[in-house]
Amino acid sequence: MINHFNVFASFHNSKLNEKEKTISSIISKGWLDYRNRIQINQTVDGIDFQKIMTAIISDIPELFYVDLSKVSVSWNSKKINIEADFVYPLSFCERIKTKVWETIFSFQTKNKSKSDIEQLVNSFLKENIKYGIHDNADAAYSIKGVFYDGLAVCDGFAKSFKLLCDAFWIPCIYVQGYASNDTVAWERHAWNIVNINNKNYHVDSTWEATTANGYGIYLNASDGLISKNHRWDKSLYPKCNFQGLFERNLVRASTCQEIDNLLIRFNKREIDFVCCQVPWSFESTHDVMDFISNRFRIIGLSFRDSFQTDYFSTLNCFCLSRI
Repeated sequence: MINHFNVFASFHNSKLNEKEKTISSIISKGWLDYRNRIQINQTVDGIDFQKIMTAIISDIPELFYVDLSKVSVSWNSKKINIEADFVYPLSFCERIKTKVWETIFSFQTKNKSKSDIEQLVNSFLKENIKYGIHDNADAAYSIKGVFYDGLAVCDGFAKSFKLLCDAFWIPCIYVQGYASNDTVAWERHAWNIVNINNKNYHVDSTWEATTANGYGIYLNASDGLISKNHRWDKSLYPKCNFQGLFERNLVRASTCQEIDNLLIRFNKREIDFVCCQVPWSFESTHDVMDFISNRFRIIGLSFRDSFQTDYFSTLNCFCLSRI
């Protein structure tokens, strides 16, 4: 069999009690060895099987072939029997894992910091994976969607981000919660928490690939920023109190004069982009463009370069970047 992938961070497993950890280890090892029938010499006292299954699938993205909806558990006074359905045959799983290993080996990580490698992982997903569902809907929720189909939804993005972080020894947690962007009401969502230089950050690689437009909004975000459009059970996950690059560069302007000063610097090419949070809201990106054009007229500036305008309503933030 092809070598298994590294599991550097086992955050969800760490939340289990000692008996559950033992059972989790036996089940995960059996599934990784492609055994769908597992017998455990334990009693069921003090065990939450739902927690165990969630921990295994959240910590080990390699188990993409296990259909959790068809896992059956039976027991007697001495033994526990676990029976699972595997979605794909072993030969096909090996083909997918080979593609994953090829991707891992393609990363140029020599002399790179953990922060650099994290950005490489984020860029890989952003540049190579489309958001969507293939003919087999379940695949989009796993690493198969990313590494084999090139098409995935948030679960597939988040699990693949964790697998790649694990491969490069970057602590990473798979997070489940809810999110609401400019066009979608609150719905189930998945993303990650990473630890870079002993600082925790949120990373939403799905939104980085689909909505952030290259500004890095959801790469290393704090609780404060990401809670504008994400919800999660904060008691279950580490706090993320540090700000990433986007937040540190985000200007919070309360007056038109402050915005005018930014536009002047941007037009003089003193700064490469503008990301500005304002205390009022716009109806659309078109309204932001009208507002910017009007400010240019008022301060007597002519457009020196062509630029792109983006508006993120849940953050009350607009960004300008040169084209």
